[in-house]
Order: sequence, then structure tokens, then C-alpha cells
Amino acid sequence: MTFDPFGDFDRRGYLRNVARTKDRKIVRQMEHSSFTTGLDEAFAKLAARKRLSYDDILATHKILFEAVYPWAGEDRLTNAPRLVVSKGNDKKKLWFAYPQDIRRVIDYALHLGQEKAFMTAKPGEVMGQLAYGHPFLDGNGCTIMVVHCILAQRAGFSIDWASTIISPRSAERLNRRAMGIWTPILSRSSKAEFQTAVWPPTFRLHPALTAKAKMSCSVTPKIQS
Repeated sequence: MTFDPFGDFDRRGYLRNVARTKDRKIVRQMEHSSFTTGLDEAFAKLAARKRLSYDDILATHKILFEAVYPWAGEDRLTNAPRLVVSKGNDKKKLWFAYPQDIRRVIDYALHLGQEKAFMTAKPGEVMGQLAYGHPFLDGNGCTIMVVHCILAQRAGFSIDWASTIISPRSAERLNRRAMGIWTPILSRSSKAEFQTAVWPPTFRLHPALTAKAKMSCSVTPKIQS
């Protein structure tokens, strides 16, 4: 099933990419080029910020993917406010944060990630909270990985992602842990008020990001769930 939150895939291609192509392989190649080109700038901008905020997440996404998507830097509340996104099948379906709750979830993740003791002890939980927020229609994985790298470096360590394996089961535990924290707190909106869409891509570790992180890697902590 095609992920088509805008409802105009036939006319404007996958997620309104600038080439208007429907071919996912071509889109991924475009994303690769855009991400690789913008990676150094994204790291530099984040490193210059005294304390990271939600706006920095948006700005990072824009830098990394504006060559592919005209909406880069816009969260789901802006461009798909009535769309709730999930992944997996009916038996193991995981829901990402509702659009109106994204900022709160990400703010909380950044709060945890900027507490040095917590980030050092539980970098996986910070990653899980960022992943649960799922701010964008695409490009979430690469964006939060860049941010997570900065948070780790500020806490005094770096993660050698090439040596770290996040299994599907571990990723599911992290996501469900985040959901368990937020479900009683966040606004209770009826699912009938929203459109639903299943998020198709798998989590990807971009090789350029892996290389960037490894350059300054001093410690390889175990990702905790």
C-alpha cells in the first residue's frame, strides 16, 4: 500500500518530492544525496546551539531534506494535522504520537537527552522517545539520529553505530515503553476524527551518519531498553 498522506500520489509523486516521481528507489537516491550534502551543516548548526529545542529538530530536517521535499522542516501537525501514523500489522501495531502531541513528546525527549546523567545511563530510552514523536512524514530516522549523536557527544560519549545492532524486538520495546509513558498523559482524541496510515519504511542507519559518528567515537555504550 502506498503511503499517500496528501492524497495526490498520482499527480505529484511520493510525498510531493521535487521530481514528482512515484519511484521509491529514485526518491531514496534523492534523499541519500540531500542527506549527505546537508549532514555537515546540520551537525554544525546543532553544535552551535547552547540547548536544543523542538525548533532545532525542525531546522535539522529542513537542512537534510529540503532538496527533496518542499515541506521539509514542517512537522505532521502542520502538513497532516488529521493523520495518525502507525507501523506494523494489526497484531503488533505501534502508533506514533498524534500530531498535536508531537512537540510535547519531543520536548520531553530533549529534556531527558540534555540531562547528562540520564543520557549516559539510558541513551536508548532517549532514542525511543524521539522515535515515538515521529515528527515528519519522512526522514525521521536520519533526523533523530543526527540529534541523538549531538546529545551523546554533549554527555561525553559517542556511539559507534556500525557496532550497534538495534533488533526489531528491541526497537519495539523502546517504542512501546515511550507509548506507555505518554498514553495516560496526552490528549485523548477519538481515532474516528483522524485518518490512519501505516508507515512503510524500515529504520535505516545512513552510512554517512555512521561514519560521522565513528570519527569521534570514544565509548560504545549498550543501547538500553
